[in-house]
Amino acid sequence: GYTYMVVGEDVSYREKKPLGEEGDKITITKEGTTDIKIKVTYNAGNESEEETITIKKDTVAPEFQGNVEINNEKIDGFTINAIARDEVSGNPANGGNITYKFYITKDGKEELLGENNTGIMEVSGLKMDTTYDVRVEAIDPAGNKAEKLGRGTTLANRKPILANVTYKTKTTNSITVGASATDADGDNLTYTIYTSESENGTYTKRGTANGSTGQTVTITASGLS
Repeated sequence: GYTYMVVGEDVSYREKKPLGEEGDKITITKEGTTDIKIKVTYNAGNESEEETITIKKDTVAPEFQGNVEINNEKIDGFTINAIARDEVSGNPANGGNITYKFYITKDGKEELLGENNTGIMEVSGLKMDTTYDVRVEAIDPAGNKAEKLGRGTTLANRKPILANVTYKTKTTNSITVGASATDADGDNLTYTIYTSESENGTYTKRGTANGSTGQTVTITASGLS
């Protein structure tokens, strides 16, 4: 018949036991890797070479390390970052054994963006001034799934920053200035010049000019008295 020995800290047998009728079971309760050593003993007392069978039990889901992060916001998207650990699956860091699935809710409907083993997903084609719900699911090689982890984020159009205004020329009824501004979203910009001719703080629109971010434009305020 056969004899077997299970090597592990938390298994049902720790010593050599005879293997009885076909269908006998070896119960393994420990998560991770367990070695089962088997040899055949013939009636004459001869023994076969010992063979080792390695069994891996994995019923533990990955665990996220911290929250889902939203980075590198741009005019139509952002980057999702997530990190999960699963030491039973041999992935103590963000090293490739875990599959990440990325979901986003648009117009009340959740859709799958994609999946990878890096935990990083670039998202584009989104609308400005809209709030999105982002969720990430982590799955180990055994199919164990971590509960989806997510957060909401609003893709807001950022304000331009006026970088420089330079006085250029003045005539009897006009003033010309140069101006430049930057816009983090890369939007085209409209420059408007106002003047105040009274002490009550009332401003009058005098002229406009269009330009791209970082470009210096010339604006003339005309019709002055």
